[in-house]
Amino acid sequence: MNKTVKNGVLVYQLAGEIEAKAGKALSSQIKTDLGSVAPSALLNFQDVTYMNSAGLRELIDIVKYCNKSGHKLKISNLPEDIREMFEFTNLTRVFAIFDTESQALASY
Repeated sequence: MNKTVKNGVLVYQLAGEIEAKAGKALSSQIKTDLGSVAPSALLNFQDVTYMNSAGLRELIDIVKYCNKSGHKLKISNLPEDIREMFEFTNLTRVFAIFDTESQALASY
C-alpha cells in the first residue's frame, strides 16, 4: 500500500489481496493518518486482485469510523468482481464509489 496526499486528500493505492490481516493494517493506518495528515481519504483499488469477506468487514469498520469522526472516505477503481461484491451486499449505498481516482478527487 502506497499513500500520497493529493488536493488535501490522503490517497491509498491498494494492491494485492485485501483479507483480514491486510484489512486490519489498512484500518489501523487510516485511523492513524486521518486528522493528523488529512481530513479525508480515498481508497484506490486499481491494483487489488482479491478481497474476501474479512477484508470487506474491515472496510465497513473503516467507513463507520469515518462517519463517527466526521472524516470523508471514498473508493475508486474497483475491479469488476469486487464491484459486484459491493453491489450484491448493497454496500454501494454505504460507500461513495467512483470509476476513477480523478472523479473521486473532484467530488471532495
